Amino acid sequence: MFEIRSSPENGKGLFATQAITLGDRLIQEKPIISLNYEEDDGEEWMYRLYKEFTNLSREDQVKYRNLPHKLEHSLDKIRSYLHRRYGLKGEVLEIVAKSWNKLASIWSTNNVGLVTGRIGLLDGQEHTGVFLTHPRINHSCVPNTTWSVDDVRKTIKVTAIRDIAVGEEITISYINTERPSHIRKADLERYSLECLCKACSGLGKDISDQNRQRLWELKAMFWIYEEGSEDLQEDLPADLPADRRINDNEEALKLASEFVDLLKAEGLLGVEAIHGYNRLKDYIPPADDYEGYKKANRQFMEYRRMFLDVPSGN
Repeated sequence: MFEIRSSPENGKGLFATQAITLGDRLIQEKPIISLNYEEDDGEEWMYRLYKEFTNLSREDQVKYRNLPHKLEHSLDKIRSYLHRRYGLKGEVLEIVAKSWNKLASIWSTNNVGLVTGRIGLLDGQEHTGVFLTHPRINHSCVPNTTWSVDDVRKTIKVTAIRDIAVGEEITISYINTERPSHIRKADLERYSLECLCKACSGLGKDISDQNRQRLWELKAMFWIYEEGSEDLQEDLPADLPADRRINDNEEALKLASEFVDLLKAEGLLGVEAIHGYNRLKDYIPPADDYEGYKKANRQFMEYRRMFLDVPSGN
């Protein structure tokens, strides 16, 4: 279905070797390593990573070490930790520190949270994991696939959100794409990436930016209306004007319809579409517009089935 080869802008990437259609499952894989991982856990998480790495087969160790990585860690901190914990010194310390640094850099660049929908709970604790194929997919703010995590099967799934032609590069989004380009650019800096997709650098960039600014605002407006709280989530605009408020369900229905239309215009019909159509159906009064309600509900159920493997009857 796909192969790994050189990408014009991103080193290596995944490219379709056959025609792929909307809803096709490209990848379903388990993590090669998973950890109960906390960024602020000092260097102890590196020890747990090293232990998990040593439990891999030689073949999988080579595959892990060949994964792309851009996020480097402080060698000084690793040296200090290894000296304190194991008493390593001199040339041995340097060799081990560099080896651990590579393992940690691969982890930090490629780990994915494992919670339901996007991430899941393993054994009652929140985990993150690194996969072998998923990290080979490059980012685009106009991706042609979406990903989700099945916390029951403990797998990551990548599904086509539109038809993909033979030879076309397969892409996903590493970030929340329902935001304007200057926010997305800042988000991508943690991956040392610059996106050159049509939403970031193409002729339609200005229109796309307006659409995504509006999507961002609409998410904040619905958050305030539905949650009854002005305390916005971290990824929502903190400076939403005071007059941007939803007054009633009739207005909410119009804005929910606008939200779905903007998702379509921007080609963001992955997991985002599930939330969009779910909200739309919730605001359509079945008694007044039963056909409209059925259509929105059908779309919601179909996207949920395709991307989250939830049976249409549930």
